[in-house]
Amino acid sequence: MSVSPLYLQPCAVGGFRSAADQSEQGFTLIELIMVMLLLAILSVSVGPKFSASKGYHEYGYRSETITKLRAVQLRAMQHHCATVQILSLSLTVLNPDPNPDNIDCAKQTLQVRIEAGDNVHFDVPEAGITIKFDAMGRPLNAVTEAIQGRTINLIGDETLSIVIESQGYIHAL
Repeated sequence: MSVSPLYLQPCAVGGFRSAADQSEQGFTLIELIMVMLLLAILSVSVGPKFSASKGYHEYGYRSETITKLRAVQLRAMQHHCATVQILSLSLTVLNPDPNPDNIDCAKQTLQVRIEAGDNVHFDVPEAGITIKFDAMGRPLNAVTEAIQGRTINLIGDETLSIVIESQGYIHAL
């Protein structure tokens, strides 16, 4: 008859327990309370950031506006559709007066329309802003034709900026 050796393992509470006592494993009350406390702290501090949609619409409209401005800029470098008008709730591409290739620059795909229920608007004067791009993609003042950088603010729950640098780089700020 063979006798199995007695194996001793360290115990979390202190001392040692035998292999026969392993069926009584579990968490102590202090460990359970600490885990619950950590989960409570995480849910209070991180939870609202995932559930709130604060600023969501602004970021979407900013990305869409940057994309449309870059598309107009590229078309300007191809000698088409070089002028953009930004009003409080829209960005529209204007048809040039001489349009030799008969291209409709005011297509739906190059417009940004802000929905009234989103509580977002461009921070522009009442008459709006008109930006023209030259053949190098640089922004021009529509009146004086001088190269000029621009900052366009998008206001809602947060204020976000779109910058058109004087050399033509369009980016978020």
